[in-house]
Amino acid sequence: MPLTPPHEFFIQWHLTERCNLHCRHCYQETPIRGEMSLVEAVAVADEVSEMLEDWSDTYGIE
Repeated sequence: MPLTPPHEFFIQWHLTERCNLHCRHCYQETPIRGEMSLVEAVAVADEVSEMLEDWSDTYGIE
């Protein structure tokens, strides 16, 4: 279903589930089941970027 203006949306995308911090507050408890390849991730990012009108931010850790 395509979005029609004036809808705003937020995407939180965990590119990897790999983490070595073991934070007590973390909600990620399941083991890694499989992750996207770089080719798949770039294809999704390209598709999502077509939906963005204003701006995007990218954050990371480690």
